[in-house]
Amino acid sequence: MPKTDKEGREYIEQDGKRYYRDFFGNWNAETDIFGNEKVNTDIFGNPKVETDIFGNQKIETDWLGNPYVEPEKKDDSGCYLTTACMRAKSARFDDNCEELSILRKFRDTYVKDYHPETIQEYYEKAPLIVKKIGEQDESQTIYVRMYRELVIGTLSLIKKGRNEEAFDLYKEYCDSLYNKYCIA
Repeated sequence: MPKTDKEGREYIEQDGKRYYRDFFGNWNAETDIFGNEKVNTDIFGNPKVETDIFGNQKIETDWLGNPYVEPEKKDDSGCYLTTACMRAKSARFDDNCEELSILRKFRDTYVKDYHPETIQEYYEKAPLIVKKIGEQDESQTIYVRMYRELVIGTLSLIKKGRNEEAFDLYKEYCDSLYNKYCIA
């Protein structure tokens, strides 16, 4: 369950790190001036864990007293664009969100008319990419970055009518994901 700091900002703590909500409602680790994630440690360098007066680790619970567990984020869509939106938007995710609606329309019109071979290539590569990214410890970070760079970047170009540039950005990003995570 989120807490509030002295400035009134909502945060959660996990593994010695404090996570704050950003402008988009996503949880991001607190960083130092160099962009490194801050980790609160004890005198031995271990991540600090909040304890009660008996020295037991404090565990956040729901209103029934059950341990609070972040809802599992399912990555079984096989679509890294959907997964990126789902991970970045978290509880606010809607499969018919503006981003995915615009990208689907772009696929079904512009891409289908001018680059139809790319659609089949996407359906072959996307599930592999989702699987490989899902195996990464930093998959959440990868998907949030993908949301900012690929999803928002492509949408911005589509909205400006720069469809070929939007396609180029998508294609280059897809190829780089496949090369990075699927080709060993």
